[in-house]
Amino acid sequence: MKSKKNLIIIGVVIVVILISWMIWKANGVKTTSVIPTTTTLQGTSPTTSVSKEKTPVEIYFDGKKVVEPTAEKAQAVHAILLPILQEIYDKEVDGEIVKGVKLQEEFGPMLTYVFNRVVIDDDITAVQTELEAQGFETAESSGKGMTMMKIGQSWVFTFWLNNQQKAGLEVTF
Repeated sequence: MKSKKNLIIIGVVIVVILISWMIWKANGVKTTSVIPTTTTLQGTSPTTSVSKEKTPVEIYFDGKKVVEPTAEKAQAVHAILLPILQEIYDKEVDGEIVKGVKLQEEFGPMLTYVFNRVVIDDDITAVQTELEAQGFETAESSGKGMTMMKIGQSWVFTFWLNNQQKAGLEVTF
């Protein structure tokens, strides 16, 4: 009798899990919508506009909120790194600066930044060169990551290199 009751309970749990999974799967499937924007091409008048669709990277970037680091060490890393990233990813359009970098998350000794365009090899080199100019040494550099060191500091960078869906960087310190 007791084993029959246990089998019924197990059966009910399995059914609930399956139904929950099917509901989650049905609601979890999302399509990426393209948000049309209007851009004026260089050399054309403002009345001659060309419609430009946002890329998945731009849509991902637009959906992220800026956070501020709270831990003292994270604030120090952010103070050094943010100006470098802004130099690479911010751009000027019609006399205004378009922000191209956001701090997305602080998680313990890690900061995650997102960018409004795909990360390329030249971006990694630019970050490395700028940090070296500030006294850091490259301990290791390969592919989409590098380790930069300065007396008392070691930062590990992992770039989301050539990702067509989202662009960013995780730095652990």
